[in-house]
Amino acid sequence: MMTSTQFIAAVEDRISLPVNQTRFGEAAVMRFGDSVILTKILPMILRVRQSYLEAVASIAITGAKSYAVPYRATGRGVVSVTYWRGEDDEYKLIKIDGSQAHEFSALTGEPTHWYFQGERLFVSPVPDNTASQLRVRHDRKPSMLTDVANCTPITAINTATGVLTCTAVPTAVILASVPCDLIMGRPGNAVNAMDISPTNVSATSITFAVANLPIELIVGDYVALAGYSPFLQIPEELCELAVLGACLRILPSIGDLELSRAMQDDYNKEERAMSVLYQPRAPGHPQYIVRRNSLVAGRRGRKHFYTQDPNA
Repeated sequence: MMTSTQFIAAVEDRISLPVNQTRFGEAAVMRFGDSVILTKILPMILRVRQSYLEAVASIAITGAKSYAVPYRATGRGVVSVTYWRGEDDEYKLIKIDGSQAHEFSALTGEPTHWYFQGERLFVSPVPDNTASQLRVRHDRKPSMLTDVANCTPITAINTATGVLTCTAVPTAVILASVPCDLIMGRPGNAVNAMDISPTNVSATSITFAVANLPIELIVGDYVALAGYSPFLQIPEELCELAVLGACLRILPSIGDLELSRAMQDDYNKEERAMSVLYQPRAPGHPQYIVRRNSLVAGRRGRKHFYTQDPNA
């Protein structure tokens, strides 16, 4: 894994930025890194469709017919929408074209279909059970890089009170009621909890609602502002590609076209190598399970059956 500090150092080493130059500070280098990850590396990851960045947003049913697309979804898109009625009681909604909406618009009850309209997801029939949820699977955008000093590692976890003891909390950055992410401090650096707000912040501890602490949380994980990370949230093997990509964005601006051309060759070789490496993580096609009582099997179905996932 690579921290933002290590990333900045790697870029500076590659292109030998003058110490006294002021145009490209650390914040600028991190912005170039974010740009490379979003425009070059993220498409490479999504191309193999192996759920590296998949997340699930749980949206409470309010009786409305439309709900916002998760704001951190890549390309404002979703993978699937399910309707959750309780533990072990969840089924997948069928995506339809918005032109068919008039066929369901006057209906209320348990939804069976969904469609996009602008920046919102519409479900039909309109759900009327406010104890239920929509669960929206989506590919989460990698978090933006931030200085390690703007985050804090966790040194102890009290699962009874929700208090996380930390080395040193940047209290000018992490504030009570301001949404935070809990980020895995191990390779992968996944977001274990998104957009959860502390109820209390001190110099050495941060308190969250106990229900918001994920079971995966361990000592050594980090607290950061929502949408930010002290780590590159891409597979380790792709970090060097991110470094080269950031260099290629800086070199023309400082007039070093010769090094830029040479580094473009290095980037192309690395990209080809990574394209070979980043193939589907498991052989074969995913199998789609049709559950008893699902919309496909029908309410009277008695068995599960399997078919190739049409989205594989």
